[in-house]
Parts: sequence; C-alpha cells; structure tokens
Amino acid sequence: MRAATRAGLAAVTVVLALAAAGCVTVSTPASTPAPAPTPASSRPMMGQGGSASGDADDGYGGPGGMMGGTAVPTPVPHSGPVAGEVLAPADVVALQRAVDQGTQPWRLDPQMTAVAFTRARFGWMMPRTDATAADTVLVDDGAGGAVSLRLVQPGRTGADGVWTVAGGTWLR
Repeated sequence: MRAATRAGLAAVTVVLALAAAGCVTVSTPASTPAPAPTPASSRPMMGQGGSASGDADDGYGGPGGMMGGTAVPTPVPHSGPVAGEVLAPADVVALQRAVDQGTQPWRLDPQMTAVAFTRARFGWMMPRTDATAADTVLVDDGAGGAVSLRLVQPGRTGADGVWTVAGGTWLR
C-alpha cells in the first residue's frame, strides 16, 4: 500500500473515532430539510398540552420539564402589564387532575410555577424568584429584566391546589 493511501485511511479512521467519541460531527447531505421549530406563540399554554410523564413535559406542550427543552423567547416590551395564563374552567379541572396524578408537580408551588412561566413565556434560562406575598412572586432574569407576577389557585386551594399565573407587571 502506498504511503499516501495509508495516510488517508489513517485520517478517516481518526475522524470516525473522534465522531464516535462525540468530539466531532460527521455530516452527510440530507435529502429533506429539518423541520422549523414551533414558535412559542403557537404552543398551548401551561397545562394544555404534553404528556403525563411528570417532569418530561414543561406544561407548555414542549419537552423538557423544568430544566430541559428549548425555549423560544417571545419578544417582550419590558414595560407595562404581563398577560397571564388564560385557562377555561374545564382546563383548570384537567390540570388539577393531572397534577393529582403526578404530572407537573411544580404546579403546587407558586415560585416554581413562576419559574416555568417566565422560562416558557420569555425564554429566561435561569430566573431567580422571591415571594413578596403569598400570591405574588418577583422574578428576575439576571440580565436586567424583572417582573412581578400574581398567582392564583383557580380550583382547589391549599397545599394540594395548582397555581396559575393570573398576570403581572414589568418592573424593568
């Protein structure tokens, strides 16, 4: 075998070994383009979509739960009111039933509900919260944005009732 051929085979072997180890990406032309991501404005709001597999559903119809998935931020003005979730009474009953069965357990905590809301609505990756009242949570994105959210328990109240975001106000 000639030296040039051996060198070429060695290079291919190294690239394939690196690809197998996850160090490089080897791609081939695809015959069909990848689907475009679904815009956040066309996804269902919290509790209206997804699976019954606990934290595998972020409550907005997308995968990922509280710490995964991909957020598609919605352009926001950073001033004025913040629209809350709009759930019909039947949606509230279905959401409470799902939480009772173990789906979206974070809905039982107003601060975690505020985190999920700001992640999905604004694309904030690591929001910080501070409960300023029993039904009010201040959420800061760590990059200059902050909102005060008012939460309610639209169905059952108490420790086992779900929380939803009724609305809020941009602080900065």
